[in-house]
Amino acid sequence: MEENKNQVKQSNIKKYVNFLFYIVIIVVAVAYFLNNMPKKGPAYFFQTTNIRNEKVDLNQYKGRVILLDFWGVWCPPCRKMLPILEELNTEYKAKGVSIIGVHVVSGFRGNQFTQKFAKNYKLKYPIWVSTRNIEQRYQVKSYPTMIIIDKKGQIRNVVVGTQSKRKLKKIFDTLLAE
Repeated sequence: MEENKNQVKQSNIKKYVNFLFYIVIIVVAVAYFLNNMPKKGPAYFFQTTNIRNEKVDLNQYKGRVILLDFWGVWCPPCRKMLPILEELNTEYKAKGVSIIGVHVVSGFRGNQFTQKFAKNYKLKYPIWVSTRNIEQRYQVKSYPTMIIIDKKGQIRNVVVGTQSKRKLKKIFDTLLAE
């Protein structure tokens, strides 16, 4: 009987230790994620090329609300966002919002493939080519990552993963009203 109580006690201690272990893992993971999220503050205004190899400059969009969408053709959640971003581009371009796709090539078939891909998705907003430097400056670690910059050039929102059209509209409306 005493031996059975000890076994139950040891079993409960093991469960408690396992529980604490998982809590520590979760806390460490959340802390790591939050520490590695792109930070709000002044935006990095950069120059690069678009998918037609033409030079482009983010400075030409100063004074507008800007959504930089870091994405790749190989990324299913990224592809899910493309029609939503195209709809928002149609609705908000004339209101002062610029949506710019920043394509992560990673040696994946290059710009010609991306041009065809964009044409198949009927994307009308500009698509630029990302660089390691740009991604490091914006602390992009996963895709899609959307950086939303206000009219004063400050990073106001960072969205990692997909986002609903409704929530993005709310963000745009708030920033346009300022």
